[in-house]
Amino acid sequence: MTEPICANARREHEVDYAKHQHTEFQKLTGSLNFNADIDRIRREFSNDRITPELLEKKAKPDEQRAKSTPTVVEPSSINRENTVHNLNNALIYVVGNNHGYGLGRDLDKAMKINPLAAVKVLESQFDVLKSIQSKPGSLIFIEGYNPGFNIDKSNPDLATIQIMRDVARNAVFPRGIPDSFEDLNELQMKFIFEYGGSRSAFYLGLTDRLYSATSEKESQRIHTELSKLGSSDVVKDFLRENHCQVHQDPMINLDTVKGICQRLPINAPEEIKDIVKKFQDLMMTQREEILLGEIEKETQKEENKGKSVIIVIGESHENNLKQRIGDCGGIVGGDLTIHNLK
Repeated sequence: MTEPICANARREHEVDYAKHQHTEFQKLTGSLNFNADIDRIRREFSNDRITPELLEKKAKPDEQRAKSTPTVVEPSSINRENTVHNLNNALIYVVGNNHGYGLGRDLDKAMKINPLAAVKVLESQFDVLKSIQSKPGSLIFIEGYNPGFNIDKSNPDLATIQIMRDVARNAVFPRGIPDSFEDLNELQMKFIFEYGGSRSAFYLGLTDRLYSATSEKESQRIHTELSKLGSSDVVKDFLRENHCQVHQDPMINLDTVKGICQRLPINAPEEIKDIVKKFQDLMMTQREEILLGEIEKETQKEENKGKSVIIVIGESHENNLKQRIGDCGGIVGGDLTIHNLK
């Protein structure tokens, strides 16, 4: 996920989205009686385009997670004396996931855009959900600035959250989360795809808080800098010269430029190479360091001491983040995922 344009707008969107989703479920059930006919709900949400051929049975037994053991990552060449963060032997699991940038949150539409990519995202988000389920009591950190995912009495979205929890537990997963991917029904697939594994876990009550990987201030700063890079005349001219479309979304422009430079590194002007480096620094290095700072802050709190941490983040961050956890004195937990998503 990209950084939100405005944290407040993002929060308002999430509240509106949850209210809209509740309205849609309410239409199906006919009322707030969540003991309504689940079969009728399934029929309303049926999706014939999801075939057994597309949904390859890759799920492995949950016992595989029991074999996952913590490992200490050797420090990299970074000078530990200059390391800002101290994770103090916190046990941290990194769950790299595929969130399908550009596919949206509607499974029906995503299946029309790119069915194989949509299924990969769906598998990945189911992995996230099962990973969180496998480590109860962990602190869950998710990308971006995402306020409001808690059940504090002061949370203005608490009523909406309680409604969504009723929907998730009683209408979507009345018998709990299936053990394997192939046991998901269409309604459950759509819910997981729409909300993602982390938020699905939150609505199912597997955790009472989702921690943001960044602060509102840092989120806005990084987004502002990325927007300036992606909407610059240098980037637009380079895209046109390479017969690529110039998008309104600066992130798409930067991703395209990066892709061109990876294919044609010799032909890229130095000015463009510098922009790609800044893009990488903002998207990877800076965001990862901010995340580690947030983890350090939360794990030092008395009520969180001794708790393990799960980081849910894009796959591209996974290897470097594990290395940085080792640099900062943390312990990298074993693999929690159940699918081979490479």
